[in-house]
Amino acid sequence: MPGTLTCESYSVWLMPEPDWAREFKRIVDDFAERFGTPQFIPHLTLIGGRPFDRVDLARRVASLLPGSRAVWRPIVDVALGASYFRSFYALFGAEGALLALKQRMDRAVLGVEATDFMPHVSRSEEHTS
Repeated sequence: MPGTLTCESYSVWLMPEPDWAREFKRIVDDFAERFGTPQFIPHLTLIGGRPFDRVDLARRVASLLPGSRAVWRPIVDVALGASYFRSFYALFGAEGALLALKQRMDRAVLGVEATDFMPHVSRSEEHTS
């Protein structure tokens, strides 16, 4: 479980390898400029914004690194959504090595596996009604 001392909100991200990171960043920057929205570092969230003790979280995540390999998944769709953090996103299949990594991360960090995993790399866009 998360530590009880000096807990702040942290997320665990899976980062794209350098070539894809540059490509995703180029796309994000282009959309941010065109729509006047924030730029961000492209990432795939494994565990989103929860209170953790940073040292404890780092230890738990590091325990999974030995033996972990790069995960390659094709983009299965580009979609639009109503959520601020999922208004425009590249969707990946929650299967294979990516799902296995998510499950191991959940067990190591949270103690249980989450049931709601929608792996995606998104771009935020402000919505107006």
